[in-house]
Amino acid sequence: MDIPFTCHSEAGDIFWIPIVLASILLFVFSYFFAFLIPALLIVELFFLAVMIFSWYYTTYTFELDRLIVKVQLERIEPNIDYSSVKRIVVPGGGSYIHGCSRNTIKIYYGKKEYMNISPTNRKEIIEFLYEKCPTAELEGRYFTKSLEL
Repeated sequence: MDIPFTCHSEAGDIFWIPIVLASILLFVFSYFFAFLIPALLIVELFFLAVMIFSWYYTTYTFELDRLIVKVQLERIEPNIDYSSVKRIVVPGGGSYIHGCSRNTIKIYYGKKEYMNISPTNRKEIIEFLYEKCPTAELEGRYFTKSLEL
């Protein structure tokens, strides 16, 4: 991989479930309150636009010495120095997720900080982190001596 490179978040359940639920609610409300269909469609389109915007602009930039996580709906852009990574866990778990999928990689860094990321090209990212963070403890069912995923 050429460095630096950027990848997007996977469009997983955090992306699809709210869209499906909003569409079902729109259908149900429009059945009972037909006079509200134009307003409900505007709300639905706005919601879809926010979800797509959030997904598309959630990016992970892997530089030579650090990972930059950019989530559009948050003001903070966390930076993770590869040298500060203590542990990498795959799958990451269900705590706070930077991305649109629960299919995550959990990165422990600094003193007691951690972050869950959900990149689209997950296998390549795990291999990249494996190379860039040689002192990090690797945990999870995806790590073997040959790094078979």
